[in-house]
Amino acid sequence: MFFLHNKQPLYLRFAAHATGIDHIVFNHDFSIFATSVWDKTIHIYNYHELYELHELVKGVKSIDNLNSKARTLMLTTDNKLVAGMSDCTIRIWETSSNIIASRICSIVNRDMILDEWNMYLEEIPYEKTCGSNPQPAE
Repeated sequence: MFFLHNKQPLYLRFAAHATGIDHIVFNHDFSIFATSVWDKTIHIYNYHELYELHELVKGVKSIDNLNSKARTLMLTTDNKLVAGMSDCTIRIWETSSNIIASRICSIVNRDMILDEWNMYLEEIPYEKTCGSNPQPAE
């Protein structure tokens, strides 16, 4: 790994994959990067949360059960992950839990409780969707 802002090498051994990596892409400011893997999964890494705060849960998000390999990856300027898949589909994922929470609020018009959030968005850290209810205890 390299800390690209300072161009100084930062050597980290981080064995997140049990199989080989096909692609790795970085966003425009190198704060997020994503990998596609031989086992038909995609991993999204938040540099600050994972490497600076050592948040192993919040710092890595995995997209499993894709049933096809990502043939190409890109991160857009607004940090959406776009993948061209081997099943001839293009898939797009939002990487920001804050944006997801805002969109949920516009639909349900209330905060989701932690159990609801985990049922639908288990890989994404909990966010108050409308900010009107306190975060429930885990």
